[in-house]
Amino acid sequence: MVLSLAPRTPLRTSSRLASWLALPVVALGTLCAAPAIAQEGPPPGRALVIQESNGFPGGEQSTELSRQTISIIGGRLRVLDPAHGWALFVSLPDRTVREASIARREYVERGFDYYDRYRQDRAKALRDQAAEFTRQRQRLQGKTNELRALEQEYTQIGGDPRDPGNIVARVEHFPQDERKATILVDREPREVTLEHYRIRENNAQDPVFDLWITRDLKLPVDVLAFWRALGTFAPEVSERLAAIPGVVIECTAVLDTGTFKRRFQSRVLELRTDDPMLEDAAVALPATFAKVDPADQAAAQAAAAPRVWCVMTGRMIEPGEEVVFIAPNRRRYHVVDAQQRAALIRLLGEGKQPPFLDAPAASQGQR
Repeated sequence: MVLSLAPRTPLRTSSRLASWLALPVVALGTLCAAPAIAQEGPPPGRALVIQESNGFPGGEQSTELSRQTISIIGGRLRVLDPAHGWALFVSLPDRTVREASIARREYVERGFDYYDRYRQDRAKALRDQAAEFTRQRQRLQGKTNELRALEQEYTQIGGDPRDPGNIVARVEHFPQDERKATILVDREPREVTLEHYRIRENNAQDPVFDLWITRDLKLPVDVLAFWRALGTFAPEVSERLAAIPGVVIECTAVLDTGTFKRRFQSRVLELRTDDPMLEDAAVALPATFAKVDPADQAAAQAAAAPRVWCVMTGRMIEPGEEVVFIAPNRRRYHVVDAQQRAALIRLLGEGKQPPFLDAPAASQGQR
């Protein structure tokens, strides 16, 4: 794909640090290529994207929305969030993801196989949900109203009452929502038409992707190549995503592994293909950064994070074992495992609140 733009005079930078900081930070799905064509790897294109975003699914953190920059050169992508001192480097040739702290000048490295856990957690969550739904449906045979409510609840979280555990991704197009937007393209404002799409798993209330795309631009890079390689989302969803035409300008994506749920947002502000910083060094981790053990980083983050308790059992949750359930009304509940998550879903389905919603058991004189 080629971005059909006339070259402009490149901007100048007066500092090596400034040029380093002006490099990449991507949020989930900011740019999407046109329908995927079978190929060995991404096209050898170059592009720089400036966007508002709160993270990238290959990273282990998300933040509030902030201005970020993405650089893509062939099979390498670099993402940077200067406001939060965070950067991410994805290399398709090396099959690695490096997440860096700019202030500490250190990074953690993960191979693509690390993200298998997302798929495994998601598959287990789907099996647990399907098994719980099947048990409850058998228990409610003959109770029409309660059975209908159970099926509606299972549908809202993405299940299929006719085939529990099965996932079918579907695309919704809303032509009536079409609108105009102005994007800076090689530093020149350009008006484009935006079309609205959503991708859902079955008939889930919350779509996996909510997208605004334009067919007025083409890019010489394929961001989806990085997504597909990581395999962060279900293959059924990725296949549908690749089939949506055009470039994604606005994106809300929900990553739900069954163990945690994160919402990524991004909005493209500017696209460049002629930037002087689009050199190979732009997507390379500085040699002065020190590699650290991911376990040490996780321990430090866990120590700094506030403790939460299970709303079903009342006990404090140890770092790393927390399961988050986000209800259809967007309220967030913390539970200790998938079993308590299923119990919470049943309780909420009955219109009741969990017993330890407001405080842990210890504060109520219990253990």
